[in-house]
Amino acid sequence: MTLKIVAQNLDETQLQLALVAMPQKKRERFLWRMASEIKKRAQANAKNQKNIDGTPWVERKSKRKKGGQRSKMFRFLPANMAVRSTPQLGTVSFKRTTSGKSKYHSGTIASQHATGAKIRRNAAQHAQAMQAYEARKGLDKGNATRGQAKFLVKLGCKRKGQNGKYIKATPGWIVENMSFMQAGLVIAKLQGKEKQAAWDIKLPERNFLGVSSDEETKIFQRVMQGINYGWQVKKQDMRV
Repeated sequence: MTLKIVAQNLDETQLQLALVAMPQKKRERFLWRMASEIKKRAQANAKNQKNIDGTPWVERKSKRKKGGQRSKMFRFLPANMAVRSTPQLGTVSFKRTTSGKSKYHSGTIASQHATGAKIRRNAAQHAQAMQAYEARKGLDKGNATRGQAKFLVKLGCKRKGQNGKYIKATPGWIVENMSFMQAGLVIAKLQGKEKQAAWDIKLPERNFLGVSSDEETKIFQRVMQGINYGWQVKKQDMRV
């Protein structure tokens, strides 16, 4: 019997065959290194707020108070990424817990953002969750926040003037005369959500998990050379 291998890229095929021929311990180490490199690329994508193909993410609506800069997303998720390997498989996964008080698995959050999602929000459950949040922060007993006041002005909130006519409310007046709870109710009313039993929240796709096929090939070559199986690969071909 004659075995014939036809390959368009002989160097790549040689590396693949070298991987198959590796002892189990060394192959496990190789797969761990591959997964570790892919994890680093995913973390870099999250830090740079870019998709796998290098395009920027859809920006979020909320802004920082100072300078009007948009706050970064996924500030904590990359720290929860973990690498595992066996002689057959290398994986990049997420730890169960997340920073803060979120009750959701960090992997679930990452997956929803990576593929895009539509979340159905129930009004009664949302109100209950908001009440618990406000009580925990002590906001249920305080005045409206500056952020609420600015949003109410944007929504066209009005108040009664001295002559009984309605005039445009200012942020300062709202903060001084409305409680946090009242401001929240007025915002819901102006948005028309107080009559809705449920509504959808759409998350755009922000795919930072993984690498492109070209990057994967270069990472593969670099890792193989690092464990002395890719000595014939040129350094300029391994840059990512």
